[in-house]
Amino acid sequence: KTPPIHRDPFAVRPITSVTVVSAGTNYFLGDTINVTDATGSGAVLTLVTSDTNTILSVIIENGGRDYTSPNLTITSAAGVGGVLTATLGPSEGTWPSTVCYFQQRKCFGGSDNLPQAIWMTKPGSFNDMDISNPSRNDDAITISLVSTQVNEIRHMIPMPSGLIVLTSYGAWQVSGGQQNSPVTPTNVTAQAQAYSGSSHIPPVVVNYNIIYVQDKNAAVRDLTYNFFTNIYTGTDVTILSSHLFFGYQLVSMCYAEEPFKIIWA
Repeated sequence: KTPPIHRDPFAVRPITSVTVVSAGTNYFLGDTINVTDATGSGAVLTLVTSDTNTILSVIIENGGRDYTSPNLTITSAAGVGGVLTATLGPSEGTWPSTVCYFQQRKCFGGSDNLPQAIWMTKPGSFNDMDISNPSRNDDAITISLVSTQVNEIRHMIPMPSGLIVLTSYGAWQVSGGQQNSPVTPTNVTAQAQAYSGSSHIPPVVVNYNIIYVQDKNAAVRDLTYNFFTNIYTGTDVTILSSHLFFGYQLVSMCYAEEPFKIIWA
């Protein structure tokens, strides 16, 4: 079992991999790697050596962030000739587009680089994305919605049956796989529910119903759990008054619970 492995999926320009250009000689376990850079910080790299005291590889314990041109040097009593180069991650497009809380985890959804990805923190620790090896039930979770199209995640709503994820093309439910089962890194599942996408306008939750503006901003749909089919299904709630929406695009929506329980758009 290892100590917690640090992860920061939203870091800009982290060190993502290290290439051994020259394996050198006379390197030993305990030799340290120093990273110098004008802007970056936080990287923790561990040297792995062979039985013949050459450099095998480098383990990235923490990739750090904000690096531009990192220089990797090895502090060793006897080692010579070892040369390492670092590869950096993306410089933009790492920030998520939506956030919510689900089963005591803080959940982030959809970045520009990974529009279908979902990141969940450790339970009860909303800034902790660490994982373990082997995996533990309270590790942070990273998943991706796998479908025939790439559709950005726009909203996430926690519901009793699971986390409802609205994308630009449909709705998904993320859960632990069984009724009332908590999500863990080993049992988390994502199942497609409906194929009517959502706009960027925040949806309204009324009791167990999710009311959202359909993609293209021209209609409003509901999404309700169906106990017979065991999925979330919905209909177009503007179909009986489509003349009020034809030729227009919705730009905002809110719910007035009292006195008449009206959704204003």
